[in-house]
Amino acid sequence: SNKLCGAEREGHFDGVATVIIRLIKIVKPEKLILGEKDWQQLIIIRRLFKELSIAVKIQSFATQRDENGFAYSSRNTFLSDSERLNALSLPIAIKEAKNAFEKEKLINLKKIAYKLEQNNLKIEYIKIVDAFSLKEKEDISGICLLAAAVKCGSTRLIDHTFLMKRKPI
Repeated sequence: SNKLCGAEREGHFDGVATVIIRLIKIVKPEKLILGEKDWQQLIIIRRLFKELSIAVKIQSFATQRDENGFAYSSRNTFLSDSERLNALSLPIAIKEAKNAFEKEKLINLKKIAYKLEQNNLKIEYIKIVDAFSLKEKEDISGICLLAAAVKCGSTRLIDHTFLMKRKPI
């Protein structure tokens, strides 16, 4: 909870955990369905349920995107038309980086940062992390996450993609 989004937002995931636990105690569901857009939050909630032996199945769904590749989020409504155009550089840069990685097996974080900054996005982080521990990685082995958080105007946006050197089985 102190990595990626948690590094700049102290106590944020404590609040998320408190709300989720209270909701689960009230509703008593068999299953909790979460989107993968906020991957870190999903990982934290899974770990929390395991540590507290909460017998609720967590099912996740891939990030949903519009026709331009922009991840759906309630925060998108805060973007002006011009900010939305600038913000589109985030999913585009991440997709281009993934495509380059699939060909060359390398990620150039400085190149991604440059593209985002050229579109007036203020970078909070761009990192490659292990997809499950969220620990920063130098090399890409196993399943990794290319994750980014930026500010577009006053709106904070996050996005990510998964990276693997080999094709999934």
